[in-house]
Amino acid sequence: MAQETGPQWDLREINSPLPVDARILVLVLVGVSIIAVIKLVRAVRISHSKREGILNTRNELELLARSITQWMFVPFFAWALVAAHHMYRLCAALLLERHPTWFIILFELREIFVLLYLSAFVAFGLFLLRWYVLKHLGRQSSTS
Repeated sequence: MAQETGPQWDLREINSPLPVDARILVLVLVGVSIIAVIKLVRAVRISHSKREGILNTRNELELLARSITQWMFVPFFAWALVAAHHMYRLCAALLLERHPTWFIILFELREIFVLLYLSAFVAFGLFLLRWYVLKHLGRQSSTS
């Protein structure tokens, strides 16, 4: 005999659509990733080109490394804006609740930390790209 039970809800399996600000953050992260790929292609072309001497190649690689360093901070700034907006919404919702549950807070915090993870992943990719450019810059300076 099978016992009939009502629907069982596992709160870990409930997926809600991403809020608009999180979608914008993902769009920013995709944009930064596309820019990183473009800069990687540019770095490979610069490091393998034999035109116009070593000094020009060195200057282009230094400029590229500085540009990548500046782009490394964009994911974290975007995440900070989204996290601040999430916390603002959470506090506004908790003020309206008579008996706030911890589940609401934990779901919001989990979403914020997932977005932080994505931002850190993109920033780490930019860090690796910068390391690649600086490695080729070191090769250029050792051959001159």
